[in-house]
Amino acid sequence: MIWKHPYRKHMYGVTNVNQAPPPAKVMIVSFSMYIIVSFVTSIAYAVALKLFQVSGDAFGYDGKSFVNACCFTMLLMAGVTLPFTVGKMVWQFKNWIVFGVDASYEVIHYFVMLLLFWYWV
Repeated sequence: MIWKHPYRKHMYGVTNVNQAPPPAKVMIVSFSMYIIVSFVTSIAYAVALKLFQVSGDAFGYDGKSFVNACCFTMLLMAGVTLPFTVGKMVWQFKNWIVFGVDASYEVIHYFVMLLLFWYWV
């Protein structure tokens, strides 16, 4: 919760901590859309991870190595997610706090997917 108040302030311009949250209907629609997008992202990541594993022999790296999979995950995150996170700062004029929270969330998000799919796929 240490990030909650600074994030709200810099992301949404909320200075009143006691401000009422959005209506339940708006929250349900927002979370539903996010769940759908996260599901699509997870499928795309699972396919990319499988391609990483099976193409190791063809390109001369160990596709079965978890350490290599971690490097692949960081590279994928840096190439796909990082530009959007940095874009919030550049185009929406957000603070470094927003970048820090969003980037740390994405690192955790990708590594949870890696752990899940590494042993499942």
